[in-house]
Amino acid sequence: ERTGPGQFSRRRFLGAMAAAGAASFLGRGHAAAPSGMRGILLIVGDDHGAQLGCLGTEGLSTPVLDGLAAEGALFRQNFCSLASCSPSRASLLTGLYPHSHGIPINCHEYFGAQPPAEWMEKYDAANRGREVHDDVPTMVEVLKRAGYRTGITQKFHLYPHRKFPFDAWLPGRPESITRFVADCGDQPFFLMHNIPSPHRPFQGHIRRTGHS
Repeated sequence: ERTGPGQFSRRRFLGAMAAAGAASFLGRGHAAAPSGMRGILLIVGDDHGAQLGCLGTEGLSTPVLDGLAAEGALFRQNFCSLASCSPSRASLLTGLYPHSHGIPINCHEYFGAQPPAEWMEKYDAANRGREVHDDVPTMVEVLKRAGYRTGITQKFHLYPHRKFPFDAWLPGRPESITRFVADCGDQPFFLMHNIPSPHRPFQGHIRRTGHS
């Protein structure tokens, strides 16, 4: 947790990433969310690089994401901790590099709160050495302690599941997301919405959707 001038500690990074202005609140580990805190929506485009109109990539039409960028903050200097799915996802949710959080290469995927016994028998041993360390706090754990209801859609690709205790595991359909937000009522929420469509090769998505 030691930091130099202008540096974030792990806990302060998690707080800042969760909600700007709530970093100190999350870092102190309060048991309830402050009044006025609403929802955090983290959208992850799987394997999504600079393929956006707002980043100047020609030949693309991305009006919704361009609109989000126009109304918010667009960061033009970004760095991927490792060009692989599981390590980079773990970095997003811990604020650490892969050699520090514990997932240096892709682990085996199971989307759900707890893998069944047959999956554990097949993949648990293989995932050893590809799992977030128990002493590393994750964004999901921090926000749950702060009183948030947490949810994730479509893809997980992390390990172990106990370090990411999401309350809801959802398909990516709009109605499931709308229902999750509505069910939260006045409780603040964190939803990690994963969009697999940008992942190469693109032909798989084209065949599934019938678009060309």
